Amino acid sequence: MLDEYGQDEQAQRADFKEAISRLNKGDLAGAEKLYQKIVRANPYHYGALMHLGVLAYRVQKYDMAVDYYLKALAINRKVPDGYFNLGSALQAQEKYRDAVDSFRRAVSSKPDDKEAHYLLGRCLEKLGKNEEAATAYRTAIALDSSHTKAVQALEALEK
Repeated sequence: MLDEYGQDEQAQRADFKEAISRLNKGDLAGAEKLYQKIVRANPYHYGALMHLGVLAYRVQKYDMAVDYYLKALAINRKVPDGYFNLGSALQAQEKYRDAVDSFRRAVSSKPDDKEAHYLLGRCLEKLGKNEEAATAYRTAIALDSSHTKAVQALEALEK
């Protein structure tokens, strides 16, 4: 099947793979250009939208990151990493209530995600929900006893 640019699906997959490679090498501009090309051809490409969100997050364009994450999650709501990424961007904007909702969705889909539990705890603590925050920190620590940030956050909370 050919898209509006005459590019076949195999070439689009190759572009996606190349964009990931560029992202991993730190070539953010090159990666963004390829992801944008993919989204122009297929506005419902979950991976390209999610990675555009990651790029926006990396350059602290959190509003843009949230928009991309929401578009991606509208396509596929079953990917826990999407909710983790959305929660992280919302947390960066200090939208802690919304971030809590996203991190809760992330941990309900992927209960062994220690970082999601930890960040959930951070947001809950910002909202003054210290008991719930302590529970989230304890869960992160139970998953990884060497999670230094969770251990320190729990110790500070219990003082």
